[in-house]
Amino acid sequence: MDKKIVITFNRTRKGFILFVFLFFTFLGLLFILKADSLTTIWIIKSALLLQIIGIVTFLVSSCFILLFLRLSFQKVALIIDEKGITDNSSVGGEAGRIQWEQVVDICNAGTAVLVFIKDPEDFIAKKSGWWNKLSLKMNYRSYGTPIAIPMFALNSYVDTLERQLKEEWESYKQSTIKE
Repeated sequence: MDKKIVITFNRTRKGFILFVFLFFTFLGLLFILKADSLTTIWIIKSALLLQIIGIVTFLVSSCFILLFLRLSFQKVALIIDEKGITDNSSVGGEAGRIQWEQVVDICNAGTAVLVFIKDPEDFIAKKSGWWNKLSLKMNYRSYGTPIAIPMFALNSYVDTLERQLKEEWESYKQSTIKE
């Protein structure tokens, strides 16, 4: 079982994500700079409220652009091998290395593949970076596991990835039984 499965990011989808973030950054700037003009044609008639919305939109989308730029320099999103999974697929909540011995279950959540592990709180505590920990905690609260591999930006389909992960996990379990 010396094979390694490498899953890369889909460049077209990454470009679309960047376009959306840039659009919202531009929209936020428009609300900040042209709030007085927009009150005459917009549903919201308060220039101050439009400026506040613009500031929030600009700040949030700018933060996401910075996180996205960090992600955009990575070529490999996921590596599956005989020892486990290396997950770098998320913008903020990269799970990193997950050993097969930690895995309890793998399932398809529609837009993500969930990898359930033993002792998720300990897994989160060992990670570095407040943003990474926050993202993993949010996954844990939402899905019951910190490891949710989002499929939108990957060069794979959710069913294919789930099958590949389960096959490699089963292969690992069979090899540990033989030993």
